[in-house]
Amino acid sequence: MNENNKKVAFYTLGCKVNQYETNGMIEQFVKSGYNKVEFESEADIYVVNTCTVTNMSDRKSRQIIRRAKKLNENAVVVVTGCYAEVSKDEVEKIEGVDLVVLNDDKKNVVEIVERYMKDVGAYTYARLRSWARICALTKYFSRFWCDCADRENKGVD
Repeated sequence: MNENNKKVAFYTLGCKVNQYETNGMIEQFVKSGYNKVEFESEADIYVVNTCTVTNMSDRKSRQIIRRAKKLNENAVVVVTGCYAEVSKDEVEKIEGVDLVVLNDDKKNVVEIVERYMKDVGAYTYARLRSWARICALTKYFSRFWCDCADRENKGVD
């Protein structure tokens, strides 16, 4: 829960689905006590919901992301949407991006941003998510190999 009346601003590129999803994220932040402000205002958090239909939309997304950081260099810049989903590694490298939230995680954007602000620091949520997948796969394969070794030692085919 936001106890400091933090301000959040949104910029949406692209289709009506992105508009709808941005409205949902706005609702989440407002319900959590954040004040929504216009994008050109100084905010503590900027959420950029991107599009990737054309090269021009990718370029526009990058411009908006950089503009957010210029508006408040101390703000957390969150990037989500199709461009973030399709080109996550590229988006993570854009100067000013603090956090990449994949499309499946938009429904938890407030929780993700608050966790980031509290605990994570310079790591992006997308990297943590990738790391969690690697850990899960490692555990799976470790179990698989242990089971095979046990069967071999017990003479089980």
